[in-house]
Amino acid sequence: MAEDLIHELQMTDFQPQPQRLLIGVVDSVPNAEATIRDLLQSGAPKDHIHTWVADDGVRAMDPEGEAHGLMAWMWRQAQRATGEHRRLARYAEELEHGHVCVGVDVESVEQATTASQIFDRHGAHFVHVLGLGAIETVKP
Repeated sequence: MAEDLIHELQMTDFQPQPQRLLIGVVDSVPNAEATIRDLLQSGAPKDHIHTWVADDGVRAMDPEGEAHGLMAWMWRQAQRATGEHRRLARYAEELEHGHVCVGVDVESVEQATTASQIFDRHGAHFVHVLGLGAIETVKP
């Protein structure tokens, strides 16, 4: 059952700056389930798909860096200086409203394009590709 996948694929570790990650907000569990199914059917390996859900997702994202020690706090402070903090805070806010963040590791432009089309089909919004030193907005 895909809802089980949502929880199975949930990221619980702090990620200071994911690289080559396409991430977006899906407003409902059924749409998140369908997004995951389509990503798998498109050939995305299961271990390349990630979710963030509810309070556990907010804790993992940790926009303030307070739950993961001094280095996490320092990293988030650096991100605050660049404005990247607002993006993390928005993702956390979406989770607090019951939405699901779905992410997929992408290694090429083609993978990013395919995943972005899947996200779009399922109504994902606030979609970005996070990369080393760069963040690209795909869909606001």
